[in-house]
Amino acid sequence: MIPTPKATLLELLVQAVAEATNTLAGTITACNKTFWDRNPEEIVAEFNKDVAGSIEMLNEHTKLAQACNDALNAINLPNLIERAPTVMGRTDIVFNGSMFVYVPIVIQTPQPKVDLDAGQQEFADPII
Repeated sequence: MIPTPKATLLELLVQAVAEATNTLAGTITACNKTFWDRNPEEIVAEFNKDVAGSIEMLNEHTKLAQACNDALNAINLPNLIERAPTVMGRTDIVFNGSMFVYVPIVIQTPQPKVDLDAGQQEFADPII
C-alpha cells in the first residue's frame, strides 16, 4: 500500500466548494431544461408579461451560469465535468426589438432536381 499525504483543511474546503459548484451547474442545467422544454407559446406569453424584466432575468441567468462555469474551469478538477448553459435553450423564440416572438423552425426536405436530358435525378442541397 502506497501512503498518500493527508489532505489539508484548505484542500478539503476547496474540494467541498468545487463539488457544490458542480452541483450548482447541474441544477442550473436541469432548471434551464425544465423552463425551455415547455410549450413555446407559454414561454413567449410569460416573457411578454414583463419584457424588460424577462430580458434582465435572461442576462442575470447568463452571468450566473458563466460565473459557475468560470469557477469550475479555474478549479480544473477532472471529475467535475458539469457546466451550466449560458445561452437561451431555444432558437425558435426571439426578441424582435419590442417583444418576444415564436418563430417555428421549418426544415425543408431537399427537392429532387430532374435532368430531363439525362433522365437522372439529383437532390438539391437541403435548406435548413
